[in-house]
Amino acid sequence: MEDVGLQLTCVGINHSSACVEVRECIGLSSDRLTAALKEIHALPAVQQVVVVSTCNRTEIYAALQEGSAQRLREWLVQQSGLDGSFLHRHLYELRGRDAAVHLCCVASGLNSQVLGESEILGQVKAASQAASSAATIGPELDKLFAAAVRAGKRVRSETAIGRGAFSIGRCAVETAKRILGSLKGRAILILGAGKVAENAARHLQKWGADPLLIANRTYARAEELARELGGRALRYDQVVGALREADIVVSSTSAPHFVLSREQVSEAMTHRDDRELFLIDIAVPRDIDPQVAAIPGVHLYDIDDLGGEVEVAAEGRVGEVEAARRIAHQVADEVWQWLMAREAVPLLRALRNHFHRVQREQLAKFSGRLERLAAEDREWVEQLAESIVNRLLHEPAINLKAEIARGNESVAQAVALVYDLVARDQDERAIARSRSAARQGASCHLGDSRHPEPEPALPGSGAVAWPCTLATRPGLAREEESA
Repeated sequence: MEDVGLQLTCVGINHSSACVEVRECIGLSSDRLTAALKEIHALPAVQQVVVVSTCNRTEIYAALQEGSAQRLREWLVQQSGLDGSFLHRHLYELRGRDAAVHLCCVASGLNSQVLGESEILGQVKAASQAASSAATIGPELDKLFAAAVRAGKRVRSETAIGRGAFSIGRCAVETAKRILGSLKGRAILILGAGKVAENAARHLQKWGADPLLIANRTYARAEELARELGGRALRYDQVVGALREADIVVSSTSAPHFVLSREQVSEAMTHRDDRELFLIDIAVPRDIDPQVAAIPGVHLYDIDDLGGEVEVAAEGRVGEVEAARRIAHQVADEVWQWLMAREAVPLLRALRNHFHRVQREQLAKFSGRLERLAAEDREWVEQLAESIVNRLLHEPAINLKAEIARGNESVAQAVALVYDLVARDQDERAIARSRSAARQGASCHLGDSRHPEPEPALPGSGAVAWPCTLATRPGLAREEESA
């Protein structure tokens, strides 16, 4: 944000603005994330970008040229394969301090489907690290995400919002308990062995689920988790057979395609002697073909069906929300003041350039007289002139930073107007770019292709009335998962 005034912007979608059927069209797997970051970073006017993509949200945080958020929306539409006018109704857009506050609240678990859950803090940190590895993050977004992580840690250490908090995996187990009552002696099939699936498996074992069957795309990982929990590892080609035995299936893989089809479940049901089968799909994108719900005797729940358990999980901790929110806002305000102080850099540079220009002009004007002085005296006069300029700039620099940090743009505008700083600074930088291009043998231009004219803003967006089921399921290119 040092060269030109940029705008902090967040464009995203989450469990409050869209159902899982829409969210899964935008979600980014870890394999896809790096390429996505580079694609967004290459868009005109995007200077820095970080993407937070979890089962319940996909949010783009970017440092942008004024008015360029529409390009982020267009990228999300392209990523989703959905109709643009439909998707725009589910997207939200936050700018400036509001975006900073939102991220701090997200990292604190205040905007999670399960209030106070802790996984999001690690996911926010991982998002920043991914952007760093992809070279799409700069000092401003790096500072913002570090502040968000700090806010999340403070909320968890200074409030009780995370005390006894459920995770998505725990909510899935509570759903299983609600369905079957006691889990003791119940056969549970777990699909996946990632953090969410592992969490669910541990809670299931705690409540006496037996046998505990674990299938994963990497069989060695399934073996490791099964050995740890006293369960039984399965290969994926054994899953259909295991469906005949299981009372409940909990699925949470990172597969980009369905791992259980209607045909597979239908085949398994013919061997269950009319026993009902309960499927809990907490993956995004979903693991289980939603058409499975039409099979007699099959009951399918997805991540959006965990509402009852989510409400129970929040009980007793609602009173901590205000304290947690105050911390998130405080940290956001601190980082926002730092970012605003950074916004003073172009003006201060232009002001400094102006004063030094006057210094050079006056020294040149009296060069004839200065030449009569001894070399040592001439150097002393030049140092004196430099010292006077720096002293004159000291208080204005401090006060300008403070006023801009407080959002008092009128002071900055007045200084720029009085000294005609914008025009002078732009002229000097344009000349410098032209000379640089000429030295490199390139065709020179005064414009910058990454900074187009601002585009008209889209109409305001927000949560859309439910249900948000797609009329026609998009033809998603769900490639086969890597081994």
